[in-house]
Amino acid sequence: MTTEKKNQHYIPKFYLRYFAYKGREQIGIHNTQSGYTFSTAKLKKQGSKNFFYGNDGVIEEHLGKLESKLALVIKRIRDNHLLPKKNSKDYVTLLHFIALTHLRNPVAMQQELDANKQKREKVAELYPYHETKQLIPEITNIEAISASLLSVSYLVRNLLDLECKILINKTKKGFITSDLPVVRYNQFLEERKWPHGKSGFGKIGLQIFIPLSHELCLILYDSAIYKVGNRKEERIVIDDVNDIDQLNMLQFTNCFQTVFFSDKVTEDYIQYLKRRSVPYQKANIVNSTTKRAFVNGDVAKEKIIILSTITDNQIKLNTKAIKVHAQGKKKVLSTSLAQYRAWPEFLNKNKDQMLKEVLNL
Repeated sequence: MTTEKKNQHYIPKFYLRYFAYKGREQIGIHNTQSGYTFSTAKLKKQGSKNFFYGNDGVIEEHLGKLESKLALVIKRIRDNHLLPKKNSKDYVTLLHFIALTHLRNPVAMQQELDANKQKREKVAELYPYHETKQLIPEITNIEAISASLLSVSYLVRNLLDLECKILINKTKKGFITSDLPVVRYNQFLEERKWPHGKSGFGKIGLQIFIPLSHELCLILYDSAIYKVGNRKEERIVIDDVNDIDQLNMLQFTNCFQTVFFSDKVTEDYIQYLKRRSVPYQKANIVNSTTKRAFVNGDVAKEKIIILSTITDNQIKLNTKAIKVHAQGKKKVLSTSLAQYRAWPEFLNKNKDQMLKEVLNL
């Protein structure tokens, strides 16, 4: 059967309305690939694709039910500028909103597809006389987005140790958002010039930014590393334009191809942000490489491993509101390629049990 809901949103419609105006029916858009900017686009056509979640409507219907719960919690945060108590039911719902918004979009799907394609290409190079599809089957668009969505519960568990605060914009330049509004960053590992992955959900020094309107932005962060405003303050006022510029640039370097903005943001400001973000690499690009591994140091038992990595957001973030605190500066990194926080490291050691819970086995 084919669902009647042809236009399926990968960015929750209730979320995009936070940046809309004129009866919440219009929104500003800028396409980073074509350079096209239009400040009065129709909201209902944004952040969506025809049958993005498939023709049967199963995933679309499930996500629609979840959105009604997510929307209530996010609305209360926006209206009252108050966060739910940590680890409360509403707080966990907030984390689900962040995880789902991060995963249910073309970027997540494209990452799955690119990783699959690159692995198949590497296998074809290494084993030219084998049928590649037998070793690594090709996946479809629906399989890619389904695989991405399977990790929601595990991601939420990884976020439970992070602190959360609200950034309140008091400048004349509003926050913008994008078709991938959840930005992962790691100021700490970037400053340490860490050469490996920096923005995984379990990494030391992780920061997550997600704007909720032209004047509000959530930040989740590793409190063992950072100080965000005063320790006891839940709401942090930002009155420095340069801080807002930097946080907005992250939407340009993070997005798939579109940034969104309200009537509080001018087209000239969008062009300014685009120019400032040009020198920095695009985040979320998949790169696959082959590595040689040796079993117990035995060359005769060497194995080929295909590693897929994703480019990090790196714009040399340096704001007045967010700083590495004294204890963070003293943090000694391990020799491991993956620098985990304590809680995600515990989860990783027990990942088999966690996976069974996620898959309800």
